[in-house]
Amino acid sequence: MDHDPGSQARAGRAGQDRLSIALTVDQGRVAHVALDSTRRLDAVRALVGQPIGVAVGLIGRVFTLCAKAQTVAAVQAAEAATGQAVSGATAAARRAQVLCEAVEQSVLRMALDWPAVAGTAPDIAAVRHLRRGLEAVRGAAAVPGWNQISGVAEGSVWPPPDLAEALEPVTLGIRAVVFGDAPVPETRASLARLADSPGAAVAGALALALDVTPDGAPGEPVAPLRGWTLAEIARRLSGPGAAAFAARPDWHGAPAETGALAHFIGHPLVRGLLDDGAGLAARLAARLLDLDRMLAELADLAQGPGAADPTVFADGPGCGLSAVETARGLLVHRVVVAGGRVADWRIVAPTEWTFHPDGALARAPLGWPTGDRAVLTRRVQLLVAAMDPCVGHDVTIRETAPEVAHA
Repeated sequence: MDHDPGSQARAGRAGQDRLSIALTVDQGRVAHVALDSTRRLDAVRALVGQPIGVAVGLIGRVFTLCAKAQTVAAVQAAEAATGQAVSGATAAARRAQVLCEAVEQSVLRMALDWPAVAGTAPDIAAVRHLRRGLEAVRGAAAVPGWNQISGVAEGSVWPPPDLAEALEPVTLGIRAVVFGDAPVPETRASLARLADSPGAAVAGALALALDVTPDGAPGEPVAPLRGWTLAEIARRLSGPGAAAFAARPDWHGAPAETGALAHFIGHPLVRGLLDDGAGLAARLAARLLDLDRMLAELADLAQGPGAADPTVFADGPGCGLSAVETARGLLVHRVVVAGGRVADWRIVAPTEWTFHPDGALARAPLGWPTGDRAVLTRRVQLLVAAMDPCVGHDVTIRETAPEVAHA
């Protein structure tokens, strides 16, 4: 008999797309995780045939959840395809838009989803206030032309004069809501103090992640995405297997992990938690460290002089790629332009790396104890919230392992 603990559908998830997560229990441990997604991967194909400038302008409407990151990836790929360079002010304005969006999404998960899973009441009024503040920061950073091919007008300078003033109170507010009076955790002791901090939105989730026996011996962990190049990704997105790669990306034949854990896997706190079998706590810690990193990068951008050059690549006449780091991980666009119109467009989104059928989510719960099904359900929901899909999700627990057919 199956136990269905219900489903979570978070605000802002797209349409009817859903992710189903089915756990199989055997001998008191999670033995298998099956993933099934109804997420549409071909929405960008509707832009084929459109004038490239029009298509870039439509991306934010096609992908509303990560509209800024998708727009930046799209416009940079289009510029690479058409051989156009942009100014430092353009690169900085685009990076600021991506960071603001990533910070907002991280705060929404930490201040709304994490408490909901942990059974604590979120401070909705405080989150609304922070969102208004972040909207003001985005407005201050929105140098005219940032979202257009060739970028901002010649002579535009960075940073805008009111950006730092708009950012400072928002940063303080985010830190107060997420961390309370506690510092950003750098050690196991400071993470435990944060979990015991009544003013921190993430306290309950951390307590849930830390208050368990070590996870059982899981299968081989998914390696972080390292050493990737746009040249290699271009090769995978331009051949006959392009659609398959975009749907189920791999690196050198194996699934890979992108996002906060991949970035901070070498951090002593994260590494120590992983080594001790506290994988869920390690993921939450990595997200917190990543939020701190993004806030610091935004503060640096607000002081100038600008951002690093965009990660772009031209793999042939009219062919361009762009990579953007988002709250969820690496986002890549490849666009082909012919006669001023879109001839082909492929996207590899971080969701497809993370929720690969043999990827990080499929492997992370393996070996988790299943004695208390309510706790197991909450931990799986927290794991999904930490990985942050852009669709709603359902969790099902199967009481017994399925029979395996033998030849």
